[in-house]
Amino acid sequence: MFAEENRGKEIKERIQKDLKQYKKAVILTGMILGTMQILFQTVCPMRILFGIPCPGCGLTHAGWYVITFQWKKAWQWNPTIFLWIFCGWTIDSTDSSY
Repeated sequence: MFAEENRGKEIKERIQKDLKQYKKAVILTGMILGTMQILFQTVCPMRILFGIPCPGCGLTHAGWYVITFQWKKAWQWNPTIFLWIFCGWTIDSTDSSY
């Protein structure tokens, strides 16, 4: 039990250290993304530059719909989610480190 508490404390301290170290970068990134959202109504550079969604647009929503077994909604958000799942499964099944 003590080792788990100590490990949790170490993780918390490392996260706090990282946040202090990268505070300016996080704030700057947030400001840039916020500005992009306000000006272009999206943070996707491909959509801004070319007017088409990139392969990553909607993956989070699609992933959520996959794990909740809503296949049609997942496909509507981003059809490549099924390709990403297949690729991940293939890489995992061919990994010989097990």
